[in-house]
Amino acid sequence: MLAAEAREFSGLLRHTGRPVRLQWPLEYSGAAELNGKRLLLLAGGPGPRLAGRALDLARQHYPFHGIVSTGFCGGLDTRLRPGSIFVATRVETPDRASSFPARSPITHSEYASGPLISTDRVIQSVEEKRELRATGAAAVDMEAAAAGSRAAAWQLPFYCVRAVTDAADESFLCDFNAMRDADGRFRRSGIIWAACRQPRRLLPELLLLRRRARLASLALGDFLANCQF
Repeated sequence: MLAAEAREFSGLLRHTGRPVRLQWPLEYSGAAELNGKRLLLLAGGPGPRLAGRALDLARQHYPFHGIVSTGFCGGLDTRLRPGSIFVATRVETPDRASSFPARSPITHSEYASGPLISTDRVIQSVEEKRELRATGAAAVDMEAAAAGSRAAAWQLPFYCVRAVTDAADESFLCDFNAMRDADGRFRRSGIIWAACRQPRRLLPELLLLRRRARLASLALGDFLANCQF
């Protein structure tokens, strides 16, 4: 299972045995068991470059039999609200040059589904979300295309299961794209500095996103714990 940040696994880890931490040069790497299966959990950072590096590193050390792209996503379909579970039927790049079919897990839990578009930038505004929605995509993320491309190249089953943190009718005030380094990681110091400079404008949004992330992580963990891949 591949995510961008360690906190995206916090809900899932409530359902697993105590994970074994792996000393890999990633934000998070560990092994755990869930529903009788051994999971390799990777958080490589935001965006396709870091996601691809994490999977390439894992491939050198472990034989694995499928890839689940997971974590948070943004809603493009107005019916998706914060905390909604979204299972992609396919993952596409913005230029539509690449498209990766995605499987659906076996579960009795409810979820929304549809195409997901995977970008290399944070989609900041309602207007940008509307443009992406016009392509037919229902949700947006930043790592799934890298996971889909590896799954296709390695001939492995591919899934994309995510939880919504921001809805289609919501824009960000904080310019998160300006806070990324050359590899695509978010510079937390830059985000904190921006909030300190404009606390009344940015701090409420950052606190809301923190609460949304916890909500999404718990919902995602409960969902994944009731899935068979």
